[in-house]
Amino acid sequence: MTTTICEHDVWPPDPATIDLNSRDWLTPSQAAGAARVSERTIWQLVADHDISIKLGGRRFVSRRRLFEALISA
Repeated sequence: MTTTICEHDVWPPDPATIDLNSRDWLTPSQAAGAARVSERTIWQLVADHDISIKLGGRRFVSRRRLFEALISA
């Protein structure tokens, strides 16, 4: 399922367009540090909200979607 919040924000994003070196994508551990919550909380948010993608067997969390999920929680 593809979700569109606004015209330039299609979810999930095309893997070919993702720059994992940007500050927009975090590992779950980095996301926990950025949000100042436990990594367990991040994994719960990943399960409950559409905030992450899986690439090459690794999970990456969208910084923007993470904080949107925290605000709405």
